[in-house]
Amino acid sequence: MVERTVTTTGSGNRVHPVERTHVELEVKGEGPSPGSARQEASDTGATVLASLPGELGRTTGVRIDEGTFPDDDEDLPFTARQTVEATPMPDEAAAVVVAATDAGASVTSVQFDLTEETRKRLYDEAVAEATTAARHTARQIASAEEATLGSVRDVTTVDPAGMGSLVDSALEAGPHDAFEFHPGPVTVEAQVEATFDLLPDS
Repeated sequence: MVERTVTTTGSGNRVHPVERTHVELEVKGEGPSPGSARQEASDTGATVLASLPGELGRTTGVRIDEGTFPDDDEDLPFTARQTVEATPMPDEAAAVVVAATDAGASVTSVQFDLTEETRKRLYDEAVAEATTAARHTARQIASAEEATLGSVRDVTTVDPAGMGSLVDSALEAGPHDAFEFHPGPVTVEAQVEATFDLLPDS
């Protein structure tokens, strides 16, 4: 007797308020030599770090760019760029941006997300919801085929990396008191493909 199966897909999601913020900033320094440019960037980076409330920030390595000016080929200035990262609470993001820009930094990005623990829990719940949805569809197909839905044979995630999305906030030019962030909730999504046995109606 040929074994019959049915394969269906299902999706699920969970929505949760943002829990953490990642602010990426950039400072730069210019000089006639790589060393002088690096020093200026490092000094500005230290100033930006000192301006942030609490122990929120860290700096990364300095990148040196060599500029060219057609009218002055003999004196090529160097630009050093340093990244400063801060991880404030969501309601502190605006204050961090204002303090950092006042101290000489430019804002590269502001991202809102969940903690890894929360994201994993929500993803597991979304997978369970997706599996239930796939079973419901399979049961409807079994009924149409005058069969009985049997046990699940296999369940795979269609997109294993589908762990939701980061919310990037665009920064609009304007006075400092115009910097306000109102991030929406983060949606964690999952989709599964499930195969079930189809049994003859008894």
